[in-house]
Amino acid sequence: MRRLSLVFLAGMLALSAVADLAGQNTVSARGASIRIGGRMHTQYATSSVEAYQDHFFFRRARIEADITVNDFFDARFQPEFGGFTAELKDAYVRLIGRVE
Repeated sequence: MRRLSLVFLAGMLALSAVADLAGQNTVSARGASIRIGGRMHTQYATSSVEAYQDHFFFRRARIEADITVNDFFDARFQPEFGGFTAELKDAYVRLIGRVE
């Protein structure tokens, strides 16, 4: 069982080393676009105590939504879900004035 846990852990480390898994989607219409992406923090717990069960779980998830309406307006919302709570990590609306 211990050997299986080490093999699983090695596999998870190898997967985490892969660069950019293209986990973002972009939707565009009439010059406006929404890019949705995010990341997930996983965790694997093991112990040498026989009564303790090894387990793999998702610790937190952070979703990102970047919205561009035109050259003058954009926004970002970034909530984080974890530990049975939700928290807004980043949010803004930006109006861009251009002086020419």
